[in-house]
Amino acid sequence: PLNWEALPVIITVAVVTSLLSAFPLVWIFTLLVYLALTGALFKYAFRCLERTAAGEMSAPSAGDAYTGGLSLLLKLILISIIAGGSLTLAAVFIGPTVAGILGTLFVISLPAVLIQFAQTENVIDALNPLNALRLITTIGLPYGLLIAFIMIMTGSVSVINELIGDRFSFLSMSLQSIISNYYTIVVFHIMGYM
Repeated sequence: PLNWEALPVIITVAVVTSLLSAFPLVWIFTLLVYLALTGALFKYAFRCLERTAAGEMSAPSAGDAYTGGLSLLLKLILISIIAGGSLTLAAVFIGPTVAGILGTLFVISLPAVLIQFAQTENVIDALNPLNALRLITTIGLPYGLLIAFIMIMTGSVSVINELIGDRFSFLSMSLQSIISNYYTIVVFHIMGYM
């Protein structure tokens, strides 16, 4: 992610979303811009995953981020809604313990779901637990290392948040967002290796 192709995407998304938070506009406009920028970041992250999986170790161009990102984001939101709805139904009809276990399994299998989604761009295939299980068992121990690496990066965002603080609201929000966006690209690049 530290190259001249990825940095503009990472920094642009971070700065513009921080600006939108600092200067509240009409909420629907702000929401649409947030969705478009988040979609662009995820589109770029998925392009990184696809290129790495294909054996290309050069970063995709920044222009790849700005086409089709919103539809990709809507599919990812749909995946979240379906997973959340399934967990809610499990909690209501089976019990909270089962829902907790299923939720933990979903969080563990989330990288496999995203890898499967990158391969097929099909929401149903991505959420198929058999596809996730097949992918996890095929990858083996490196999948566990991926989960550990994601947990370390998630924890480090909290530590960095404490170090940066909130003294300069816009600056701290921008820096935290840049770091989170950087980690997102790193995680998707690593998932491409899987």
